[in-house]
Amino acid sequence: MIRIEKADWYFIFPATIVWILSLVITAWDFILLQGKIFNFDVVSILGLTLFLAGVSLRVLGRMTLKKSYSYVLESSREKELVTYGVYRLIRHPIYFAGILYVIGLPLIFSSIYGFFVSLSFIPCILYRIRVEDKILIQEFGEEYLKYKKHTKKLIPYIC
Repeated sequence: MIRIEKADWYFIFPATIVWILSLVITAWDFILLQGKIFNFDVVSILGLTLFLAGVSLRVLGRMTLKKSYSYVLESSREKELVTYGVYRLIRHPIYFAGILYVIGLPLIFSSIYGFFVSLSFIPCILYRIRVEDKILIQEFGEEYLKYKKHTKKLIPYIC
């Protein structure tokens, strides 16, 4: 059985609440306020692009990590520091993917309310990255610190 650490719950609980709220508010906005009229416009295309990019990046990140992937934060598992593939460009592509598809979904339905709620997913992800980085520094030490210096956190060449 996987043991979920306290620091993990500080991510899992708020991130789940944000995800559910953004879905509910997007549905409320689309069904009740917009009257279920789907307009495939620029915002919807942008949302679909972000959503599909996020899903694709998540799959790519998981395929690259293979056995090193875990749903929960944990050390003391036999892992390797993955620095190839998409991890050559950014340290946390799966988290970036999550941001993309969580933000993209409300945009597909042109829900400005759902979009603003989904933005609160970003601080959840930033918290999780901070905790995971501490674990990776403990586990891989200087190797991870060197990797961290040469790669961006979420967006290639930017941040």
